[in-house]
Amino acid sequence: LEIYTSNNWVAVYEPPFESSGGTKDTSSRSGYAVHTFTSPGTFTLNQEKSCEVLIIGGGGGGGNGGGGAGALYYHASTTFSETPGSFTVTIGGGGSGNTGQGSPGSDSSIGSYTAAGGGGGGGPSNAGGKPGGSGGGGKRDGNNSSYAGPASGASGGSNNQASPGNGWGNIGGYGAHPTWCGAGGGGGAGSAGTNGSGGSGASETGGNGGNGLSYSITGSSVTRAGGGGGCTEGQGGPTSRGGNPGPGGGGIGAYSTQMPNPRPNTAGGTNTGSGGGGKTSTANPGSGSFTGGPGVVIVAVPTS
Repeated sequence: LEIYTSNNWVAVYEPPFESSGGTKDTSSRSGYAVHTFTSPGTFTLNQEKSCEVLIIGGGGGGGNGGGGAGALYYHASTTFSETPGSFTVTIGGGGSGNTGQGSPGSDSSIGSYTAAGGGGGGGPSNAGGKPGGSGGGGKRDGNNSSYAGPASGASGGSNNQASPGNGWGNIGGYGAHPTWCGAGGGGGAGSAGTNGSGGSGASETGGNGGNGLSYSITGSSVTRAGGGGGCTEGQGGPTSRGGNPGPGGGGIGAYSTQMPNPRPNTAGGTNTGSGGGGKTSTANPGSGSFTGGPGVVIVAVPTS
């Protein structure tokens, strides 16, 4: 039943607004229902709404170099216009890795909006970091900027700021010395991975993973999409270390067993879309994990 008023037909009764899908939280952020997807699903609305959307692709796996983070897409007024509408959600898995070359992460998406997976870290036989939302870090002893994995995301990136359509993403680093040089760090959503350095076994240092970005879409600020650190294979010394993880969940680059305080590499953080840490096949500790962190999709829906 409709009534004609102000030159328009207006429904006498309109059903209350409803949204569903993922893990729904109506208490953490005032005035919003926040839907978090950490696994595939369906997001549903019964009315047209302008929503906030955050999408992060799966992080790349580590090789020698750290894995790159998945691209980070964010927009504060994404309109889901179909009424009623159901939108398929895909969560990108993190890439696997090894002491050769890491695998890229998979894309995450909701409806027609997509964020690319991160690039895998480079290895000794396949020197270059792989391309991705953020690029993977290059191999040890590379000394060639072309080994830095390129990014399909837009360079730069600022906390809580809308991204371009291809999301935020940055290049990986590379091993910037021909001998006894740490591998490059993977790129993050907020900055590039840094280069490895060295020149002697006592000074070999892995590149750090690029920084992630912080968003408050859930009601509190959370940093995601950091790059993985690059590995080392040095003989130990006061400056030797594996690459640090990029803030936002990046994996640690392995320290050599010949160093005073060896440590294994670590995986990217769960549902952060961060890159896995790098490692070599020799002179490295333990059974560390190269795997990139799975991605995430978050939708914040106004309740009024």
